[in-house]
Amino acid sequence: VSMRKTLLPTLLMYLFAILTICFALARGDTSTALNIALMAGVIIAIANFRLTMSLGAINWLFVAAIALGGLTTMTGSNFFGLIPFVGAESSLAWRVSIFPKVPDTAFLSSIVLIVNLNQQGGKKWAVYLSAFFLVFSGLRSVLMLTGASLLYIYLRKRGYLRRKVSVTLYIIASISGTLLFLLYGQLLLYQLSQALPGGLQGFLFRSGGESVTIESIRETVYRVWLWQEHIRLVGSDWLLGMGTFDFNEVAHFPPGYSSGNGSESYWTGLFARVGVFSILPLVAFIGWASRHRNSDTPAAIAILLIGLGFTYGSFYAPYSMNFILMVALIINGVKIQNPPRLTLSNGTNMNLSHRVHPRDFDGERRA
Repeated sequence: VSMRKTLLPTLLMYLFAILTICFALARGDTSTALNIALMAGVIIAIANFRLTMSLGAINWLFVAAIALGGLTTMTGSNFFGLIPFVGAESSLAWRVSIFPKVPDTAFLSSIVLIVNLNQQGGKKWAVYLSAFFLVFSGLRSVLMLTGASLLYIYLRKRGYLRRKVSVTLYIIASISGTLLFLLYGQLLLYQLSQALPGGLQGFLFRSGGESVTIESIRETVYRVWLWQEHIRLVGSDWLLGMGTFDFNEVAHFPPGYSSGNGSESYWTGLFARVGVFSILPLVAFIGWASRHRNSDTPAAIAILLIGLGFTYGSFYAPYSMNFILMVALIINGVKIQNPPRLTLSNGTNMNLSHRVHPRDFDGERRA
């Protein structure tokens, strides 16, 4: 994608970094200033240097991660393992994981699935393998957001959502729908669970198959309380936020919880920390994604990244592989390994990926 089309979102990230760092330093909050500088610096560097990965490189990364996962399983540092009912000896033994942390497995698997289903040259083995790890990771919100991303790709292939405003509205609506389901769907899930066999209850609620109660369902939507708590904490400081805070000291934990760092929801935590300026990176990500006219991957990944920021925000870090990969795909799309070339009548070869509008050759299947 051309630099002109990424300029405005990049400027928004610069504005976010400058404003939040200046206000943080003005009140002596060096921790917030450093955190924002690192995060915004990585994102801006990805945009300015146009860093991304090719389809082949992403698939090789996935294979290498699985191989490493086999080693960590044998050494005992990977609790669940690569095969259901082989790793962990517990009521959740059906779950699998490539990494010691299950969410990392779901994130990478979702990326690989989306990219291989959407890009020209996508591999069937990568689709099947990533779908296996995604489903058996057992993370409901990741499954829902991935479903929304795949529906977006399907609608685009059918000729819908061609205008930038429709892409933006779909991203917002799909993320909002997922969050609303998590917010109001627990009682619906409770009613549904009464008609489900124990094994399916275990998948939906990770309960081990025992009878599901309203209390156990409420535990699965802990993040709903977290969103409300972050908003409560910011209070009247919504403009500039409350700066760095110790969540354990200021939070009013519900029954059954006595501690936590509140990092599961990055976006509401950022709002509590820096106030209304937290909306700028959100707008920037949506802006980057919606500017790829014929490239469906950036918007599909944006749905995943932004949505996960409300449910598994602890992976929002400048050293997180999944976070960096998602940001790169949103801003720059998938790198084309062999861009199409045009031979002119005088024998001159032109690299079309650099000389024409980015909507013309994006490396994707045509509808």
